[in-house]
Amino acid sequence: MNQTKKSSSKSIGFRKKYRDILLFNRNLLISGTVGFFVSIIATQIIVEMDINSAFDISIVTILIGYCASKPLFIILFHRDNKQKYKNPMTGTTDSKILELIIKHLIVAYLVFDVVYIVSRFVIMYGLLLELKTGALEASIISSVCASSLSYLSTNVTIKIGRMFKLGIR
Repeated sequence: MNQTKKSSSKSIGFRKKYRDILLFNRNLLISGTVGFFVSIIATQIIVEMDINSAFDISIVTILIGYCASKPLFIILFHRDNKQKYKNPMTGTTDSKILELIIKHLIVAYLVFDVVYIVSRFVIMYGLLLELKTGALEASIISSVCASSLSYLSTNVTIKIGRMFKLGIR
């Protein structure tokens, strides 16, 4: 029984300590999942429109998924973090804290976007050039690979940049 209490308190301590990173990653996963399915639907529509250029399919699919996932991430991130840049006494926005959060978020998202877009394009374009891979399969494979690389690079950037260790609560 005593071991269960220790395990439970460690779990709560872990969640509390890494709450911001867990929420950030949850928001990335939710928005990424939406972008993934939207890009798969877009790929299917593009193929049905008889567009066969590997370059065109790659670019359009990535752009449509990107346009679906980014606004959703911003909404989710704002919802989870709006209390951090509000002054609890006055309820007004603390512009210095908001500016700091935005700077860190821009850096983290630039890393995510560059890694995601470049790796997804290279992987998808390469797969589409192989006649053995269909557009839908190339879209799925490139999305999963690029997402994995992006999540890893973004979390390393957050850790190095101490994005959530700013003393903001």
